[in-house]
Amino acid sequence: MAKTLFVYDKRGSLERMRANGRFDGVSDAVPRFRGWWRLGALAALALLLSVFNPSGGRDAEAAGAYVYEWRVTGGPGVTQLNNAEAYWLFSNNNDQYIKYGSRSNGINLVWSPYFPQRNVRFMRDPNSGNAGPLKYDEPLAMYVDGGGFVKHGSRSYGIDLVWSTTPSYEWRIKPQFANAGEAINPYHYWMGLFNTAKNASLHYGTRDYGINLDWRTDNILERLGEIWPVSRWPSTASCGENVKWIVEPVTLTGDTGSTVGGTLTPVYQSPDGEGNCVFIGAIGDLKIGIWRVDLVVNRVLRSSCTVTIGRYVNYVSVLNGVRGCAIETVH
Repeated sequence: MAKTLFVYDKRGSLERMRANGRFDGVSDAVPRFRGWWRLGALAALALLLSVFNPSGGRDAEAAGAYVYEWRVTGGPGVTQLNNAEAYWLFSNNNDQYIKYGSRSNGINLVWSPYFPQRNVRFMRDPNSGNAGPLKYDEPLAMYVDGGGFVKHGSRSYGIDLVWSTTPSYEWRIKPQFANAGEAINPYHYWMGLFNTAKNASLHYGTRDYGINLDWRTDNILERLGEIWPVSRWPSTASCGENVKWIVEPVTLTGDTGSTVGGTLTPVYQSPDGEGNCVFIGAIGDLKIGIWRVDLVVNRVLRSSCTVTIGRYVNYVSVLNGVRGCAIETVH
């Protein structure tokens, strides 16, 4: 199941779903989203995995979304990362671990299909003022036992990584389903490794020379938008209303993606445990810009609003009979 889920993650859709995304704005009448997602997460996710594939089943690697592919872990029972402690660095892309190893070209890093000794350490800047376990998105240096600190640097062959005897705090561990600033939990989620000197994410990628690593600098999926309309109201006996959303473009500004919306039906509808019916839909690969979302219940227009969607997933809350939408963009 985990591997199947991550195929969708690499597509660039479900990789960005999480319980507590950044809340970007709301009309006065609409509450935040946190409650419905926690209550309906498992059921909704199972359905969405089976039905939501706006890219038509394109190859995950061709889609260019291998960003959250890393796991930094120390084994069972390790639920946080501590400063300068040794861990394993594992890629879900090729199911192998990174370790120091001699090679003819490129930085002396190799892949291992077996557990090496814990050999990768992340170290925070002592002047950062941060304390306790390492946090998502804080500046870190990366150290590999046997080689030294790993930093971006030019070389004739292989990926542009070099060794250094001094730390360079140019790495950020990016959260897949968590918030920046939260303590890193190595057993909950996959992670991204972002390098601020290169301004790109590190990922597995085949090459003629050196270790099979590459940079993700231009990801088409990060120039596309997705709308997940969400509607809720006090429940009836069965939550069986005929619910649809009509999504249409207004003013689009993106350079790629679909300019056509459509009529959506819920992929998830159920009571939420708090006396409300919850309806969730999904449409993806949209050109970013302004879109109109209409809520139609039992063939009657109940609410309409325009929303400006950006990259990634945009949860749009459209309530029955309430003007305006709330939008939460998850990065």
